[in-house]
Amino acid sequence: VCRDFAVLEDHTLAYNLQEQEIEHHLATNVQRNRLVKHDLQVAKQLQEEEDLKARAQIQKHRKDLEQQDCEIAQEIQVKLVFEAEQRRRQEANDEDIARLLQEKEIQEEKKRKKHYPESQGHADYEDSYYAESGGTKSKSTKQATYDTPQREQELSDAEIARKLQEEELMANEADQKAAQVAQDE
Repeated sequence: VCRDFAVLEDHTLAYNLQEQEIEHHLATNVQRNRLVKHDLQVAKQLQEEEDLKARAQIQKHRKDLEQQDCEIAQEIQVKLVFEAEQRRRQEANDEDIARLLQEKEIQEEKKRKKHYPESQGHADYEDSYYAESGGTKSKSTKQATYDTPQREQELSDAEIARKLQEEELMANEADQKAAQVAQDE
């Protein structure tokens, strides 16, 4: 009976130890699963935070690039406006020069008209005198021949000034279009 009791007692002790071992193993598994679950949640949260930081950094970088582009566009626009203003001033100067040349030409034309009618009779007399005596042309005819190339040069200068002004106007329009495109971009 003692032997049977001892066997029964050993069997109960072994059973209890086995039950405790199983419970400990299950408790360890449950704890490990909870830890893994918690770690997974923490990892997800950290990943989301990193993603948000990365998105914010990308957005900041884009804004910085846009701001730089805007600043560059503004600088280009200011430069183009300055160049346009400079061209406008140059055109105004060219117009003034052309006007002065034209006024000078008109004044010289008036002087010639005043000068030639007064000496016209004298020139006719000299021409007829030199023609009769086999001489050369009169001084007034020589002067008119001399003034003609100067007048042609002034007209040529006025034409060149007009062409330069037209070219500057076209270049100014092209610059304004480029500035508008840069601003639109």
